[in-house]
Amino acid sequence: MTYTWDYLLTDNASPMYKSIAQHVEDCGAQNILDIGCGHARWLDYYNGNGNVVGIDNNKEAIDYCNERHNGNFTIGDAWNINSTGSYDTIVLGGILYYFKHDVLVLDYINSLIDKFNPKFIVIQEPFPSISHNSPDFIPLLDKFAWHGEWFDLDIRMGQRIVITLQVDKIRPQRKIRQQPSDTKSHFDDKLLKFGVYTANTEEVNSAIDGEILPPDPSINNYASVCAGFKSMYKGCLDYVDNKSITYTWYDVSPTAVLFKMFQDMMKARHPNMSWDDLLAIYKKDYDPRLAELKNNNTSIDTIVDTQLNHLGISKDTWTKWLTVYNNCKPTYVKCDIVSDVKYAAKHLKDNTWLWYSNVFDWHQFSFPDKSKMAWTKVIGNNNTLIGKTILTNAENLALQYVIASTPVTTYESVAVEVVNRLWSGLALHDFDHNNIQTKERQYAFTVMDNKYKVKIYLGYNAVIAKANYNRCKHLIPGKHHCYEYKGIRAECYEYIQGDTLDNVNIDIKQPLINLINTMCEHTIPVYPYDISKYNMVYDGKQIHIIDWDYTIAGTRQELTDKIKTAMEIDL
Repeated sequence: MTYTWDYLLTDNASPMYKSIAQHVEDCGAQNILDIGCGHARWLDYYNGNGNVVGIDNNKEAIDYCNERHNGNFTIGDAWNINSTGSYDTIVLGGILYYFKHDVLVLDYINSLIDKFNPKFIVIQEPFPSISHNSPDFIPLLDKFAWHGEWFDLDIRMGQRIVITLQVDKIRPQRKIRQQPSDTKSHFDDKLLKFGVYTANTEEVNSAIDGEILPPDPSINNYASVCAGFKSMYKGCLDYVDNKSITYTWYDVSPTAVLFKMFQDMMKARHPNMSWDDLLAIYKKDYDPRLAELKNNNTSIDTIVDTQLNHLGISKDTWTKWLTVYNNCKPTYVKCDIVSDVKYAAKHLKDNTWLWYSNVFDWHQFSFPDKSKMAWTKVIGNNNTLIGKTILTNAENLALQYVIASTPVTTYESVAVEVVNRLWSGLALHDFDHNNIQTKERQYAFTVMDNKYKVKIYLGYNAVIAKANYNRCKHLIPGKHHCYEYKGIRAECYEYIQGDTLDNVNIDIKQPLINLINTMCEHTIPVYPYDISKYNMVYDGKQIHIIDWDYTIAGTRQELTDKIKTAMEIDL
């Protein structure tokens, strides 16, 4: 039989085969099974050293491969494969399209996994669409984590995708606790498959919902969940001529990822097409099951125009930047960015600006504090994280103190900004949010666990605290950090291992004298005022200060008297 897919040998088809080769290389493949290999053109660009077995039901194609490529290519049936053994990587180059609707694509993939135990499956397919009578890919794309890119080629069914499934990354049942609700409504699991935020439902620039101003031209790498345009606005604001940019898009909904790929693909070819028209085309010709999520019935284009105006981005600037964006060829990643954090982080470049939206408080679901802290530590390494503020227990206590301590009603956004940045700024990822104590004084608010003490000062107290910190920070042997923002100051101290002085049963006179001498040597005529047995510990050799609140001027004798009174000892 004559091979009828010669158009795949043309240069027009080369980009997708280069992509397949790169995907296989990225898998680190050692044993590769190419099912429906055809010409196996991806091997023309493959620089790896994996052993390749290819099967196809066309003798002409198999003869071509055996003459041109290194590997073992035989005639076989993709639906009844005789090959045995295991393969770490399987390549499927366009055969799933022919399943139509009589056999589920997911069932076939599951059978390959059961038989060959692969870790990766690299798939090249025409972009799934009802206009092409494609089989239903959503059950497959929903089950596994995957990443890939799109192609718009001048060949038959030229809209193509190349993706890699990581078959040991099955979408988990979200590690969540469902919050109680007075309503009887239940979360619709279909949103995890078909939900798409077509426009931003939050403020595009606020302390609570995440700031994208001021512009920062030094940023080159951007990443985002597939929710509206916020990260694209950020890229536009930051852009300067001849700047190179990269984009990575994430979402737990396979439809959201596919729709973002479709948007980018169509805008690249039809830059003047409206966002609303793109949505209508997708629902008509690609997948009518898409569930649009946005706040109201306002059109996508109207929302975008309003947000551009709010950010001071002109239509001309936006249009020019979209051309730049369309040339950057983003990567698209389908995964649960919270539960699959290591998989998500693997696809992030260093020094990336990441818009994570409200992934920690999506609909009825929220994650415990420790999940947020662990996620931030993994995904935030060398990256900037911007998203909706979801307060931990400690952060919420700090927020309520700040709001209650000022008559300015608009201070809430400033307070949220502080607590949103506080824990990352102070590097308190291991703060025990389930073992918290608080102490409120006229001049400061303290949040403590069994390892750290965080003090928050406002207004003039913040000014005094900063002056005292700069005078005396050399006396603190443990970790200590500080953070300031618009009249709010936070200081963090790590507890020193040792006994509080009321528990010490040995002679501590000399260590105290040594401490007094140290303080007098460096801080004359200013001494710590808050001399307390609870703010000092004895480690068996030295007495250490944990923290203080105020300092006053005085003499050595006055300092000695204060310590004597506080410690109830005779110096």
